[in-house]
Amino acid sequence: MSVRIEILHDGESIRKQLRHHGWQIDRAGGEATYLARHPHITDEASARSRLNESGLLTSRALRIQFFPYSN
Repeated sequence: MSVRIEILHDGESIRKQLRHHGWQIDRAGGEATYLARHPHITDEASARSRLNESGLLTSRALRIQFFPYSN
């Protein structure tokens, strides 16, 4: 499962929080756009749950787009 994240503000703290919760993030285009993957998440429901636990799912500081993992 991959997640495209556009960070609107508080970028450093959000990146730190994502890494703390096991997400691997890579820049994916624009200055504030990232592709995040988690090694233990294989579906959107699990990704949403993990992001909700970290307090990021409904954060106004970012936009999230979910899409299936592809090699």
